[in-house]
Amino acid sequence: MTQSELRSADHRGDERSSVANGVVVHGLPPDWHPQYIPTLTALQNAAGTAVDRATVTVLLLRDAPALLCERLDDIAEVIHAALPVDGPHQARAIRLGLELDAVLWVRSGKLDTWRDLILAMLAAAGRLGDRALLGRVYRAWATYLYLTEQRPGAHRALQAALEYAHTSGDDGLILLLLAERLYLSIGRVTIETLQARGLAIVRLACHRREYFTAARALLALARACRIALLPEPSFAYAQQALVVLHVLGLRDLIDQALHFMLFALQIEGTPSSAGYRATLLQRLDALHAQEGHPWLREVTALQHALYAYHAGRPDEARRWALFAYAACRAKGLERDCLRIRHLLGLIAGRRGRYAAAQRHLRAVWAYTEAHQYREWMVCIQIGRASVRLSAGDYAGAWAELERARELAGTLPAGQVRDTRLRWVEGWSERLRAMQCGPPLPRG
Repeated sequence: MTQSELRSADHRGDERSSVANGVVVHGLPPDWHPQYIPTLTALQNAAGTAVDRATVTVLLLRDAPALLCERLDDIAEVIHAALPVDGPHQARAIRLGLELDAVLWVRSGKLDTWRDLILAMLAAAGRLGDRALLGRVYRAWATYLYLTEQRPGAHRALQAALEYAHTSGDDGLILLLLAERLYLSIGRVTIETLQARGLAIVRLACHRREYFTAARALLALARACRIALLPEPSFAYAQQALVVLHVLGLRDLIDQALHFMLFALQIEGTPSSAGYRATLLQRLDALHAQEGHPWLREVTALQHALYAYHAGRPDEARRWALFAYAACRAKGLERDCLRIRHLLGLIAGRRGRYAAAQRHLRAVWAYTEAHQYREWMVCIQIGRASVRLSAGDYAGAWAELERARELAGTLPAGQVRDTRLRWVEGWSERLRAMQCGPPLPRG
């Protein structure tokens, strides 16, 4: 049902005024009579018919995506018009919107239209109280954010979403979007500031029993700590989100929590059980087989690469890493490509391809230096030390570690600096244990 059909159905006529029982009523024709106002049943029937007709269109054009892309605006208008009318058709309208997957919206260049549709479906699904349906809409929203968070318009998109939420007066949706804004704050504020904001949202969300929002905020914190290479808090936040999502029964959303837990466990030097990591990886493979989300494929490939690398299987790690790199590059995910290339440098060092290792690490260094990502520059220096050590160049490894220590000392006081200094010291202890470096300083 389009907006024009709704206007036609409710017989409101023009903006002239009429007199009813001595009261001037604006917007009604002179021959206004209550019998011309449609009943709820009439509106429900009109909405249901329009949704069913649009659903048939989608089914008929499923194998013709180019034609379906041309009809996206019309179908979105039907859904927008049907959602405010209470009735059994609302759930059907939401399911229709979910049939229009991300590929169609990206292909047609209508991500903003998709965003507005998802937000409308979120508000409607929340009113319906259908947890399973709400979970599917949340999945669409998470996919939208994944596709847009590294694009220049991401902040504008989220701001537009917040304006929509404020206009609708939906406090729950406003809180969710504040949680989502944490993702865009990553790297723009200190990790301590972001944690304070995130935990405040978690507390408020739990108080309001907006548990999905609490989980999203926890996942944002897990991601921020993962990017900052803070494994312990990243694992803790992801594990808490996993528990909340399981309690909610939103099992199709737990893959993100599992990924952050695995990333935390697979940071070199983090104590963890290989068996536990293998179990988590098997669970991700099962989710990938069930859902087949494209973004799940590349991130799972990266997890396999990390697992094989730490298990001492560099050739297998390289195959997985190259697959992940190609997938991320095709999507234009620049930062993810740099992280994978950093891993490719470490893998090349394990394989004895020292020139290739240095080439990868130089490329990553150039990017991080240009963007002044000093916390990552420390990690690259540690990676260079690792490659030198693999080549038997112990003096070079010490020099790289000393440079890493100097860089870590220039970081602002806080968790990130403390963690980097701890890693440098761990590598120094490893070299000392091999008796290939300077003696321990005397106290």
